[in-house]
Amino acid sequence: MKQAICFLLLLFLPATAAAGSGSQTDLLPATLKLVGSMGIVLGIILVFYYLSRKGLNLLPAGKAGAIKVVEMRYLMPKKALCLVNVRGRELLLGIGTERIELIAELDLPPTSAPGRSFETNLHASLAAADQTTTASSSLRPAP
Repeated sequence: MKQAICFLLLLFLPATAAAGSGSQTDLLPATLKLVGSMGIVLGIILVFYYLSRKGLNLLPAGKAGAIKVVEMRYLMPKKALCLVNVRGRELLLGIGTERIELIAELDLPPTSAPGRSFETNLHASLAAADQTTTASSSLRPAP
């Protein structure tokens, strides 16, 4: 708080000295010029900030690559799970500070038919999952 008061005093001290000498009219144009210049500089900074947050898509070819990050989930400050689609394969990656590790290769979800309802697609997915578990359980030896 004391620093702010000192700053304001130092900021307005030259203005009060000039006002006492009788040249108050010369100070107004200079002050307006200063405020206008600071407004322009602040506007330019805000434009650059907005563009940097938006993501300056200057290289659109990067989006047509073979690797697509589907989802990122942060578990801790420097640890995350990443679901990546690489040439039709879905990979679940564990990302840490020192390394990136493949956790699992996942099957792609079945594409839903556009004419079918959600309920029909859900039943088809459950039936496919049930057939997979039945086939894998028949391969296990009996205890």
